[in-house]
Amino acid sequence: MLTAAIALVFAFTFVLGGYAQVIVARFARDLDRSAPLLATGVASSVFSLFTVVWLGNEFANALPSGWGGALVPLALGVAAIDLFRRTAVKAMREPTRSFVAIGVVLYVRQLLDAPRLVVLALSIETGDVEATFFGGIIGLSAAIAMGWSGRDDMLEGHVVRAVRLTLAAIVSLAAFLSAASISA
Repeated sequence: MLTAAIALVFAFTFVLGGYAQVIVARFARDLDRSAPLLATGVASSVFSLFTVVWLGNEFANALPSGWGGALVPLALGVAAIDLFRRTAVKAMREPTRSFVAIGVVLYVRQLLDAPRLVVLALSIETGDVEATFFGGIIGLSAAIAMGWSGRDDMLEGHVVRAVRLTLAAIVSLAAFLSAASISA
């Protein structure tokens, strides 16, 4: 239960101001906060989290004994890079307003983003795949809903940028410490 709670907090916190949340916020503004858009955003988050956690754990289990833990600092390092990068989202021009197209773009874009990689690292480290997955689902769904109901310009402000840079520094330190513990 504790693992699920930690995954929930990590997923919710690390998605703040991220690509998926900003995209959903912008489309929500343009599409009058339609319920199918919210469902599309949540579904793409769930499927991308499932893909990352399932494939990551399968890969970790396929590695020789002791090597699966090496994916933890790798996942954290890539998550830190994602958090350091500025969330550059171009103006939305989806002429068809196709929720399938929006869902596919969100899904692909989320496969290597910080929240999923941090949840992946947590699931590999704890070995509790189901709890981290379900905690991540709740956290990501809440964050997408927050983006859907909020204002997109708030998600790209200086405060959110400062939070993402602080999180990036923390995750970088965690990646370094995780890598150091493997070599020790």
